[in-house]
Amino acid sequence: MKFKMLFIAAGMFVACTNSSAIDFKEGNWAVEMQMEIAGMPMQMPPVTVDQCMSKKDMVPAQKSQDGTDCKIIDQSVKGSTVTWAVECPESKGKGSMTYKGKSFSGKIYIETTGSSRPMKMTSVMKGRYKGPCRK
Repeated sequence: MKFKMLFIAAGMFVACTNSSAIDFKEGNWAVEMQMEIAGMPMQMPPVTVDQCMSKKDMVPAQKSQDGTDCKIIDQSVKGSTVTWAVECPESKGKGSMTYKGKSFSGKIYIETTGSSRPMKMTSVMKGRYKGPCRK
């Protein structure tokens, strides 16, 4: 269960960015995340979630393990790529996503800091535009 919570946390970032140069389509996105944990003998299965994304929220949202919001401490946009750093109560990380209109790909690197056994995780993400957001 702890790994599931870490996986969800790793894939869920909230960031507001300067979106003028990004090739991005607002709407409902299918976001697939594949988590890899250093030293873990088995690979976790990919998880796909739907998320309504806008030019204000182009990076999938993140909460920490205890449900509190994580804090974006650095972010930038260059061309169609968004990069950021984030701090949560028990983890820290950095990520990068590149948009290509109706798709994106990216990675998030997370390191846990609040447990007696720190872990390093990489989440490979890809997304595809599905249509308008449902209200």
